[in-house]
Order: sequence, then structure tokens, then C-alpha cells
Amino acid sequence: MLKKYLVFSIDDGTIYDKDVISLFNKYGIRGTFNINSNLANFTWYYNDNIPITRLDFMSNYELYKNHEVASHTLDHIHLTSVDRKEIIRQVNGDLTYLSWLFKRNDISSFAMPFSDNNEWVNSIIKEHTNVSNIRVSEIDESFNPPSDRYYIKITSLDINRAIELFPKFLKSRKKISVFIYAGHSYDFYVNNTFDKLEEFLKLINAHKEIEVVTMKELVDAIFKK
Repeated sequence: MLKKYLVFSIDDGTIYDKDVISLFNKYGIRGTFNINSNLANFTWYYNDNIPITRLDFMSNYELYKNHEVASHTLDHIHLTSVDRKEIIRQVNGDLTYLSWLFKRNDISSFAMPFSDNNEWVNSIIKEHTNVSNIRVSEIDESFNPPSDRYYIKITSLDINRAIELFPKFLKSRKKISVFIYAGHSYDFYVNNTFDKLEEFLKLINAHKEIEVVTMKELVDAIFKK
């Protein structure tokens, strides 16, 4: 029997997570939300003129009910620019705080900030933190399942491209096909593509053979213990 898995991996924990989660909940879809726990309420400017604000996680922890919460480091730093001790602190510190904040003991997925990971950074996270899987931002449109739980590539960073690729995903005859959409909830705001996200969710819901899973569920399914 052919298996088709689809994952939504959403970074940063911005206020637009509310809109994305509202749509996910409407269509019965669960996502993975990668959060920097030290950056609650932090505002930065997209293209220097559009304010993007992270949520107050303490007041919004119930928002993520029924969705996976994952680590994205404490401060969204470039891990290739710091030493081993700081890498471990950024990852384990985030896991610890998220576990306390969201009252969960199963937070173990990790999404790499930026696109500057390397073998050295990955090995430190793998060997010295409590992370069970690492998602990177490298794109692979083959729909192949990940071969390494500590180096999980994505299928698309763009919702329009995701919709374009979806028919190919449906036609895939691989024993296991995987589609991972990654990005930020604010992408849909700044690009005015919330309608495209809803279009994609409708397409997914029309095909019951697709299993929409969290990142941890995908890893558990692919790398069965």
C-alpha cells in the first residue's frame, strides 16, 4: 500500500499563527510550529517597513492545542556563528522553556534557523541536545522520505509552488512519498496569500489517501523504533 505524508512546518511563532491555525482547525489539519521562546512580543520589520510581531506565548499557549510545538532556538541566531556551548544552550534552553510554557513533555522536534546549518552544527545538536529530528531549509522536490532524521529537507517554501507540485505528489508511485511545506505564517500576510493557503488545504482535504502529520509523527512513521 502506498503511503503519502504531508507536513506543515511553520517557523517563528508570529501573530499570524492565529490566522494559520484558524484555517488549519477549520480543515482538521495539524501543523508543527517552531518557536523561539526568548522572542515573545518581539517586533522586527520585513523589508524594513512591514512590522512582524511574535506572539506573547504565555497568553496564547492554548492556541497551539492539537498542534505540535517545536524548537527553533531561544533567539533565532545563526548557529554557525557561535561556539558549541552556545549551540547547546540555544537548543536545550528552548526545549526546556517550551516544555514548561506549553505544559508538554514531548517537545523534541527542531527547525534550523536560517539556511546556514552545516555538518558540525548538526552533529552537536544530534549528540548533545534532546532533539529527535532536525528540519533544514534545503529544498528537494522529489517527494522522497528523509533518510536521516537529523537532516530533513523540505519540498516547498512557497505556497504557489506547493500548489503547482501537488498534482505530481498525488501521482507519485513511491512506496512512501513525503511533502513538507515550510515557511512562516507572516508569509501569507505580506504576500496576501491566505486565500492560496486555504486553496491548498481544500486540495489536501479532497484526497483522503494523504495523511497530514506533524514532524514528530512523520519521523516516528519513517524511522520506526
